Parts: sequence; structure tokens; C-alpha cells
Amino acid sequence: MEKQFKRWRAIYNEYPRQFWILVLGTFIDRLGGALMFPFFTLYITRKFGVGMTEVGVIFGLFSISSILGSVIGGALTDRFGRKGMVIFGLLVSAFTSLMMGLVNAISLFCEPLRHYRANDWRAVDYPILPAAFYL
Repeated sequence: MEKQFKRWRAIYNEYPRQFWILVLGTFIDRLGGALMFPFFTLYITRKFGVGMTEVGVIFGLFSISSILGSVIGGALTDRFGRKGMVIFGLLVSAFTSLMMGLVNAISLFCEPLRHYRANDWRAVDYPILPAAFYL
């Protein structure tokens, strides 16, 4: 066991502290994103009274718009810079998340959800995470 601990320590020391902070932050972000879907499923089915099929369609559209948003976000990041786009993405993400909690109709719920991912400004940070060392 002590040999394994020394090995882990050696690996840890090979990389700068900023790297491990970035790895931990990315892990927490991805874990939160993965845990969001089961809770969203419960929330949507109970609050709006829709079936699992409708929720599946919403999540499918959510994923497709995420791909499109990443492409758009990457192009905008190249044009306007990393730091500004990450900040803008976080603000849009916070606003649309708030709006999803305030609506009372499924069609109104899908609109902020679409903007949350279709314009996936939040996804802008994923392709540029390695560049975060230089922000």
C-alpha cells in the first residue's frame, strides 16, 4: 500500500498545482452535468405532467443543440477571445437556469433549455479548458 501511495505522490508531483485544480473542477462540473438528467426527468414529469417519451425527446433535442452550440461557441471564442466568452457563457447559463425554474408550461420550459444548450455558451469552456491556465 505504501508503494502505491508513493507512486500516486510521484504522479501528483509531476504536474503543476493549477493542473490538478483544473482536473478537480472539470470532474465536479462533469459529475454535476451527469447528475442533472435524472433530476430533470423527475422535475419535468412531475411539474408538467408529461410522459417519459416527451422527456426523452426533450433530452434528445438538448443533446443535439449542445453539439451545435459547441461549434458556434468555439467559433465565437476564436473571434472574441476565451475569457470574455467564458464569462458571457456563465452569465447566460445562470440566467437560463433561473428561467427554467420560474416557468409553468412545458413549452416555456423548453425555450430557456434550448438557449441553455443551443447557444451553449457554457459549452464554450469545454474546448478551451486546457487554455484556462493562461487566463
